[in-house]
Amino acid sequence: MDRIVKIEEVSKLSAFFRNHCIFTAAFPLVYLILNIVGLTFREVPLFILIGWTILGWIAIFWWWWFKTYGKMSHIKHFVIGTIGIALLLLTILVSAFISLFAYNPDHVVQIDGKKYVAEVRSFTHVNVDYYSYFGPVLRGNRVVIYGYFGRGGFDPYDSNVHGTVKYTFYDDNCNPIETRTGSF
Repeated sequence: MDRIVKIEEVSKLSAFFRNHCIFTAAFPLVYLILNIVGLTFREVPLFILIGWTILGWIAIFWWWWFKTYGKMSHIKHFVIGTIGIALLLLTILVSAFISLFAYNPDHVVQIDGKKYVAEVRSFTHVNVDYYSYFGPVLRGNRVVIYGYFGRGGFDPYDSNVHGTVKYTFYDDNCNPIETRTGSF
């Protein structure tokens, strides 16, 4: 009976490993195909997919490490475990550092009666790139409208700051076709 339980556990873990390998291979392929047809993932779904991929590989490493306990020398097992912990901590630190600077909040907004995904980049100046809206997961990969909101480090869609904005509209070939000034 105990052997059957172990076989079922190994079978479930092997299925997880197989499915995660398929997901890890399919994710970049889907991302590439979407970019070829002019689409890309929005910020939050993209970070979730990348995080899921990293966590899956970490889980697979630790499953392998615990599974091989006793099958190799204790020193070798200790060294591999220490390297695994160091890589885990390095991954957490690098991910935290990247997320501080890579995350650009996005909002679904309407301009001239059409929905866009507004991706805010604000450090010393507030720049907003507007992409075509294709649902909660996808957006276009070309900037359709660019908005310059001036100096500051704020999100114009999440703050009470008011001022003027300069919009630049682009055609399908990324050439500027119109410039407007408005208030926000």
